[in-house]
Amino acid sequence: MERTCLLPEHQGFGSQIIGFCVTECCRKPSRALCFKCMTGPGHQGHQLIQAQEENAFLAQPNRIFTEINQKLELMIRQFSKGIKYLQGILQKNYQPQPLSNFGNSEITEKINCILKLETVQKLINDRLDNIFENTLKQIKITCQDLTLGEEFKSYEFLQHQKYQEASQLINQCFQRGNRNTFLKLAQAEIFKVQDQFQDARAIYLQLLQEDDSNPWAYFENNKMLNQQERR
Repeated sequence: MERTCLLPEHQGFGSQIIGFCVTECCRKPSRALCFKCMTGPGHQGHQLIQAQEENAFLAQPNRIFTEINQKLELMIRQFSKGIKYLQGILQKNYQPQPLSNFGNSEITEKINCILKLETVQKLINDRLDNIFENTLKQIKITCQDLTLGEEFKSYEFLQHQKYQEASQLINQCFQRGNRNTFLKLAQAEIFKVQDQFQDARAIYLQLLQEDDSNPWAYFENNKMLNQQERR
């Protein structure tokens, strides 16, 4: 696809894009460069590449991207395997079964395990819920940090407790049709800070209607229900 320079003063002969600026701190309007951009003072001191050097430039980023994906896939497999291992122990030792299935030497241990089920439930809830909730929180923050534009700015305001500014940008994103999960979660967080708990819970319930396995909405909704029960 042939592209031309975005700068009005560079239009005309020689305005075709022939290279790119790949300096990380570049703040110029465009990184796509024509001949005048490449030879002019605008990107002086920046790292510039010719269009035909694109594949060489992308080689290292492609390796990094692949490594990130492989790491995430490995974490999914490892976490899933750990949970399945826990399920296996639970089913083997603690699943209630007719006592007539066991010999006299096994009965005492089986009854002891059955009587410990409430303790086991509390142990799993206390340990795994805390770990899982913290993990989900870090995933959410990381996803927010990887977004762009107004959406990223809204999360940045939220992290700095600038709730009014964050709310304005979130509403602007909604008006443009961007209504993803993390924007809705951010809006719910603002509602909670403003003691608008019913509005926050309505968002969590809506997210759970859209996806009943949404982990963030599930945990936040349950936390609110537990807090109400303790009041």
